[in-house]
Amino acid sequence: MASTALTYASRQAAKNQSRRSLQAVRSLMINMQSDEEGIGGLPDPITLATMTKLKATGKVSVSDVAGGKIKVVTEDSYLASSVLLSYSSNGGAANELEGEAGAAAVNKYLTFKSNEKIGSSLKTLRTMEDAGVTPIFEAGRTSAKVGFTCAKDYVMDFVPALALDCKYEKWDVADAISCAKTEAMVAAANPELMLMEGLFTAAYGDASPMSNSVYYADGGASRAGVMSFREREYYGGGSAVVAATGIEDHDAFVAAVADAFEGYGSDVGASSSGVYRGGEYRLAAPTGGTNVALAFEAPSDPIVCDVLKHCLASSGVSVFASDGLIGVYGDSDAAGAAALTDSLVEALASPINADLVAAGKIAAKASALFEKEGEGSYSLATSLTVNAWDSQDVAALYDECPAEAVIAAASAMVKTNLSVSALGSIDSVPYQATLNTKFV
Repeated sequence: MASTALTYASRQAAKNQSRRSLQAVRSLMINMQSDEEGIGGLPDPITLATMTKLKATGKVSVSDVAGGKIKVVTEDSYLASSVLLSYSSNGGAANELEGEAGAAAVNKYLTFKSNEKIGSSLKTLRTMEDAGVTPIFEAGRTSAKVGFTCAKDYVMDFVPALALDCKYEKWDVADAISCAKTEAMVAAANPELMLMEGLFTAAYGDASPMSNSVYYADGGASRAGVMSFREREYYGGGSAVVAATGIEDHDAFVAAVADAFEGYGSDVGASSSGVYRGGEYRLAAPTGGTNVALAFEAPSDPIVCDVLKHCLASSGVSVFASDGLIGVYGDSDAAGAAALTDSLVEALASPINADLVAAGKIAAKASALFEKEGEGSYSLATSLTVNAWDSQDVAALYDECPAEAVIAAASAMVKTNLSVSALGSIDSVPYQATLNTKFV
């Protein structure tokens, strides 16, 4: 009885946390919409223009280890440290093979479990807790990252923990699967998360690895499947980045990473892949509410894609750009489903002009600089896993982004096949074939 009550309480807490997170995301998206008075929720553009002079990201240094398979990026200004090992094209759900469904979701919970060097899960986590170390583990559709935040004095002590081989104790794997199932249960109750799951199925098709669910379902990977996935994706030798903030001695940190990953695999990890095709996913349910998402294949240039995303946000709709897709989404009651869909179509179909691109560049640069300088060491470390640029470099990249490139990308985007995902009371939501004609 006590165990059941505890499980229920933990699930409720997870569900409440999910709701709070979504509310925060919605708030941020609303605040980032641009209007004639500026960019809500962000510093004035004049302040942003001089931000790097007032508080610049510290010195960024880059080295390679493990035969060039692991890039090490450090920054030296933060008082606390965040260390992240990021697999940009490995470790995600799209990398799962037959018999490994849900293995990506499970494996993030196997981070810092029982290992040969430290010992049991309890001892490993207690050692980290005693030192004030907070573990980090994430897995998405095409990537994964693990790491920790801690006081600078403890960084070198825990760098080896990033490379520790899991012993796959039965109880550790069972616990990780249980956590992944709970995460999936919470996600299933969240229409926005399920909307995105359906959108990737629509965009890439059922047979594509890009449509693999990022959640674990009953009948998913067994202990053997979880093990095979981790050995290949985490230890197999795929390209990775170790990024760290608050590192004053770059060379010493690089030496510690090189030593920790001395036995890193020699195989070339297979990157997640999928061919965009466009299509439709519909799930009707008498919920009284409607969720709709529309998307196209995203521009390949990340700066152009980011600017275009912020241009779309100026229409007042919620926008996203993730894992090769860029689009808009929203929700309404059943009566407003048609109007909601029309507003999403209008946001994507409206021409992008030079003035809109200029505003989009300001908003995109502001968001990028905020990640570098305004959200703390973890945000900066996450940013460094994507690029090793300092604030001056980031500002220059957005300033130099040609308006013509963004306009051309927007024009080419809407000439491809539309992807549609619709959930709930969707009788009034037109089918993809009808919506696609709006962009011809």
